[in-house]
Amino acid sequence: MILKNEIMRSEKVLFGVIEYLFLKTSFTLNKRINTRKAISTKGEDYFNNFKNKFEDFILSVTNELDQEKTISKTVDEIKNMDIEKAKVEIKKNNP
Repeated sequence: MILKNEIMRSEKVLFGVIEYLFLKTSFTLNKRINTRKAISTKGEDYFNNFKNKFEDFILSVTNELDQEKTISKTVDEIKNMDIEKAKVEIKKNNP
């Protein structure tokens, strides 16, 4: 009788340990999967944020270059107009 009770207790302890290990492993795997998903999602968020900022930067640089070209063209037109006016004045003053 005593031997049977000790065997039953040992089986209960062994079953408890196996159950604990199974649950611990299952929980750990679940946690790892969720952590990987969170890291993956966070990485995608960082990448998309960087991509959007980079595209905004490129767009602003492009706009500034377009403005510079427009200003440069206008300045060149003004310079050419002044040269043409100066030529007309020189011709008027030197017949």
